[in-house]
Amino acid sequence: WEILPPGFWREKDSPMMNQLRSQFKTREEFRDFIERLEFVDSYGPIKTVKTKFSGQGYQYFVFLFRNHAVAECPQYGNAAYVLDGTDGWQSIFRRSRQELRKNFSHRVTWIRHTKTWKERLGKYLN
Repeated sequence: WEILPPGFWREKDSPMMNQLRSQFKTREEFRDFIERLEFVDSYGPIKTVKTKFSGQGYQYFVFLFRNHAVAECPQYGNAAYVLDGTDGWQSIFRRSRQELRKNFSHRVTWIRHTKTWKERLGKYLN
């Protein structure tokens, strides 16, 4: 787990941003992802960390709030995963997306990035 500085994406030419940018095929996909980070961050998380799910090679950004943890993935077409509560968030977010949906459906809500994702995610963050 790597603790990230708040709003790290504002440093447009930082090594972290350059590495993140290189994961996207188009500028639009990169901008869409940054907008997702900005949206979640606008609710004032306690901490933001970067991680990978075990064995999957995907990078995730986890925003910790008082009553929830939100995981966002930079890969195009993915979803936000909202964990009810914060107990065990590190061990839960080490699991694959398939495991989250199958074995933790009682605690994890899967929010696909469709037209209404902001409204659906915002309900958990208010």
